[in-house]
Order: sequence, then C-alpha cells, then structure tokens
Amino acid sequence: MAPKSLTLQPRVSIPASNENDVGVLRLAEPVNDAVIALATSEPANGANAIVTGWASGDKLVDVPVSILSAEKCSSGEYKYGEGEILDSMLCALAENSQACGGLAGNPVVSNNQLVGVASWGYGCGNKGNPAVLTDLAALRSWISVNS
Repeated sequence: MAPKSLTLQPRVSIPASNENDVGVLRLAEPVNDAVIALATSEPANGANAIVTGWASGDKLVDVPVSILSAEKCSSGEYKYGEGEILDSMLCALAENSQACGGLAGNPVVSNNQLVGVASWGYGCGNKGNPAVLTDLAALRSWISVNS
C-alpha cells in the first residue's frame, strides 16, 4: 500500500513533552479488511490491553499490559513526576517483566478498541517503568476530522 498523505497533530510537542503525539496516514487506495474501532473514552485504570509490535527476527508479538491513568502514572509510584504525564497521555505496564510493552508507534488495544499508541517512556514499559501512550480517545475529534 502506498501512502497518500501524512498529517501530524499541529500541537504535537516533540521532544519537549511528547504531548499530542499522533498523526494520520492516508493510504492511496482503500483497505478492504476488518478495522478496529477508535476508542470513544479512556479505558479504566487497570484495564487489560495488548500492545502489538515486532520482535527480533521479524516476528509479530502481542504483549499484555495494564493501562494506568495519567493521574496514577504520575502519582509518584512510578518514575514520572508531576507535569510529565499530560491529559493526552495514558500509561501501560507490561505484565511480563521480560517483555517490552512500549516501542514507539505500536498500537494498544483494549476491549476491542484502539485506545493508544506507544509514545515514550523511561525504559521499556516493564519492571515498574510504564510506557507512555498517546490517549487516542482524548484526540479522537482531531483524528476523525483528519482521517
């Protein structure tokens, strides 16, 4: 599939804070396959989710994670301080300490909805260092207008 256009969220703040870290890629041709719904609301704190990404050897893997609200993620329990996790962000912590749940750009699905995209973090999203996600429900209106 060839790309047609890429639109970045105009208020994206990279690398300063990674706020609004999302873009919309339009393809030149329609995709005639199943699609996953974009989240309409933020998942509950502690919700189960899956991060899908590539492992070594070009193997596609699913990493189970638990969703953490921005408030929980910046509560001091983890390495993030006040003001680092913003309203357009969520966090995800890999359940398996050997798995990496936070490679930038990887989709995060919970309850059959696309809830986030891995954005940044201190580490790999495991061992007490949650990955920081772009909260797609928070940016849903912008995504809808630009897709």
